Amino acid sequence: MPYIRNNLMMLFSAQSDESISSQDGKEALRKEALEAVREVIKKEDQTEGVVDLYFNAFLIQK
Repeated sequence: MPYIRNNLMMLFSAQSDESISSQDGKEALRKEALEAVREVIKKEDQTEGVVDLYFNAFLIQK
């Protein structure tokens, strides 16, 4: 779990205001986050355990 959290925090902190200001940008970020989670799980468990990833809140703090 800390490995997933770290990778997601690194991904989220690397985003620019422009990249997440549109719906398309948020969708791209969701897909990148899904891939990041899948990579960690595959590396740790050798399984493909995550089907999809959804945000239940999206807060941008400046």
